[in-house]
Amino acid sequence: MTRRELFTILTALVLSPVLKALEFSVFPAVNRPDFLTVLAVTIGLSCNGWVALPGGFLIGLLEDLTILRAPGARAVSLAVAAATASSLRRFLSPEALPSRVLIALLGNLAGDLTCYGLLRLMDIRIGFQYFGTVLGFSLVWSAAALLPVGFVVKRVVNLIFALFPDDSDQDRRAWA
Repeated sequence: MTRRELFTILTALVLSPVLKALEFSVFPAVNRPDFLTVLAVTIGLSCNGWVALPGGFLIGLLEDLTILRAPGARAVSLAVAAATASSLRRFLSPEALPSRVLIALLGNLAGDLTCYGLLRLMDIRIGFQYFGTVLGFSLVWSAAALLPVGFVVKRVVNLIFALFPDDSDQDRRAWA
């Protein structure tokens, strides 16, 4: 794990309650954005798969522990979203905006389908037609919120680098 990846995960953990509070306080109850999925995809775009997977899981676990509905479902679904985004980063150029949006959409889709499947396994019945409507709005919000959330994460990580500079190069191994 590099210092940049470590700071990205720490930034995401700090921002996740703020984004969840923003999501619940500003947006209407129906068809609101899922900023934590966007945050998990941002982790996937910034980190390799072995760092993105537990990073997404930690964000989801934090939400599961505070909201207490269907424990574990969000942790696993956000881990899948982050890992999917990190895996797709190898095949699509994350620097190009269309590729970045496509990665966000596919990561969000994988995470939402995982969550739907886990809820079904927990015997929580959600109609597929309702899920399809929610999924449509979730994908639209994911594409719209990717750039602002990614911008905030990147700026905070750069600020941490400015506050805690490294002696040698800025991206060496954190645990070496």
